[in-house]
Amino acid sequence: MRCYDQTEDVSGLLARLFPAIDPESLPSFDDEDFMTFANSYEAREAYLKRFGYTLVCREFIAELSKELHKRGVRDFVELEAGMGMLSLLLRRSGFEGVGYTLPPEDEKWPIDTANTCYREALTEGCLVHADIRQLTLQHSPGAIVASWIPLGGGSEVAAFFENQWRNDLQTPLFVLIGEDRGGCTTSDDFFDWLEHHFEPDGYNESYVPFQGFRDYCGYFRRRK
Repeated sequence: MRCYDQTEDVSGLLARLFPAIDPESLPSFDDEDFMTFANSYEAREAYLKRFGYTLVCREFIAELSKELHKRGVRDFVELEAGMGMLSLLLRRSGFEGVGYTLPPEDEKWPIDTANTCYREALTEGCLVHADIRQLTLQHSPGAIVASWIPLGGGSEVAAFFENQWRNDLQTPLFVLIGEDRGGCTTSDDFFDWLEHHFEPDGYNESYVPFQGFRDYCGYFRRRK
């Protein structure tokens, strides 16, 4: 196994560790190259531009899939889906579902529309442009997923949930990836809303954050 020693071009390393957006092709956290990659700021910047902030590895997706199956989840909806990577991986893990994101011209953060991940997600129909505040689902998915809600945001996600509840749609599981209160995702107002409506129900033990980030993957259920 070759070790990343900072002499290999970052784009080459990225292509070698993530040759395809497929659960079986992802790197393992046992791979020394992957852990070195996760601790490199230069590599992190290259990854963010291609895939987004959620760092994925084989074990993380496998554990997430196992947890969803254990809870009887067969389909999902992803909010603030960005490049669509997580929706792609869940679809390719056997789940039905779709991720919603704003059109590129309406996004707060620029999206490279020539990005391979973004194009694949759109082409396969698992990434759809929509304003989630105006969205009303026709049925209740087994899980709602949101990762790295932009700093200062979250009101759109709250509005989505409350719109579904007004239409008597249930929310069995909310999967949230990002930093905690005081971090670089969402807002204090959103965390207040989250604590009022949801309670923690476990977390993904295989999630690996980039160096300098304090994000995690948590599971939440609606309070009764």
